[in-house]
Amino acid sequence: MAIKKPSEMTWEDIANIALLRNNMKPISSFEDGSQSAQVTKQMISQACSEVLNMNDWRSATLRAYLIPLADLTVDGKTAYNLPADFIRLVHVERDASLWSRESHRIVSEVGGSLLIRYVAFPELPGTLDPMLVSAIALMLAYKITISLTSDANISSMLYQEALTAIAQARLSENQAIPDKMYTTNNWKKGY
Repeated sequence: MAIKKPSEMTWEDIANIALLRNNMKPISSFEDGSQSAQVTKQMISQACSEVLNMNDWRSATLRAYLIPLADLTVDGKTAYNLPADFIRLVHVERDASLWSRESHRIVSEVGGSLLIRYVAFPELPGTLDPMLVSAIALMLAYKITISLTSDANISSMLYQEALTAIAQARLSENQAIPDKMYTTNNWKKGY
């Protein structure tokens, strides 16, 4: 087996890291028919979403211009649907008094397009920071343990390892170059 670069990581690779952490046989794909493949396929999205929702992760943050929906809300405000890959709102370009979040949309007193920055569910895990991928794999290992083995001691230990990995990933991000140092992260300039 060839060694993969972090950018080549797949969701199956993360599932296999989690399975191996539980001393279970790796899968060849989510469709291989094994119980491990079925469980990891069901749980990987939940584990990833849970970890990504814990912080404003730079490697998972995107920007999007939201276009107002044609219909106004009951009280005459403009509504905007959030992107399909939305997990966590990081920033809205407007003053906080001019907008509010309702379910899976933003409502604003002011019309026109709206620029947001948000944590997104990645299409491929290779776009995420490797420490964040490790945290997701450990959270998945924890969820697999609950589902397949029901061993409370192991699941508790894996949960603590997942929380430690999340804290380390967060610390790693905090030590990185701040957003304001990147000109591409300047909200008011072009894209």
